[in-house]
Amino acid sequence: MTHDSKLLFNQSAEEYHSQAGASASRLNKLNRSPAHLKHSLDHPDEPTRAMIIGSAVHSAVLEPELFSGEWGRIPEGHGASKAVKEAKAELAEQFPPDQILKASDYDMIITMRDSVLGNPVAASLLEASNAEVSSYWTDPKTGIPCKARIDAMPFADSEWGSCLVDVKTTVNASPKEFQRSVFNFGYMRQASHYLSATQHMETGEQTHRNRFIFICVEKSPPYCTAMYELDPDALALGKADVERLLGVWADCESSDEWPSYPTEVQELSLPAWAYTR
Repeated sequence: MTHDSKLLFNQSAEEYHSQAGASASRLNKLNRSPAHLKHSLDHPDEPTRAMIIGSAVHSAVLEPELFSGEWGRIPEGHGASKAVKEAKAELAEQFPPDQILKASDYDMIITMRDSVLGNPVAASLLEASNAEVSSYWTDPKTGIPCKARIDAMPFADSEWGSCLVDVKTTVNASPKEFQRSVFNFGYMRQASHYLSATQHMETGEQTHRNRFIFICVEKSPPYCTAMYELDPDALALGKADVERLLGVWADCESSDEWPSYPTEVQELSLPAWAYTR
């Protein structure tokens, strides 16, 4: 199977997630081990609370005009009360189960949205962008079909036209801690993978992008927002890692072998930053 190179500006998240292909999250599974990727392909993850909250924040920040029509809020009150039970029943007729939020979660998401959109640079960037853009292409070296769900793709003729943008919820958005998050969660791979999507397109909105910006918002009061752009060295590291992982994916598909961790004892050392805390 291969993907024709294309960008889709109105594809639903459900349709995107149903499509085959190497996504950033699947490459993260593969980076853990081929066995983890194979398991996730055969047994898709059920959405966790953290995943649901993340999806809701993306909806609220990227498409605020649609948020209230896509996410329900359970009113405050005792869960066994008649009023709350009636409200839940009414919401169940309007929204999918994963899109009905407790009042505290719903209100937290609104506050996080207001924090992001209250940042004038973030607001300007998002206002000049298409939101939730699906991208499909085939890796020319391995033939592996690839895909990406780009949070925000600035208009090509805007001042941000060389960028792609991703919104992250995080515990700590300070530079030092988000730097660790980039490494621990493979965000440099995600950035490189998404930028690759634009390099297989030809014209207009598909103009090549070479910059990647994260809009980070904290998940606890005071819900601060920070913005970071990965430097060229981080993007180069991500690119090399993605190329390595796509090669591993191709080898696993060819052999139909998806190994786990090595069986021998491995020596373990700590990264350099562990000694500079």
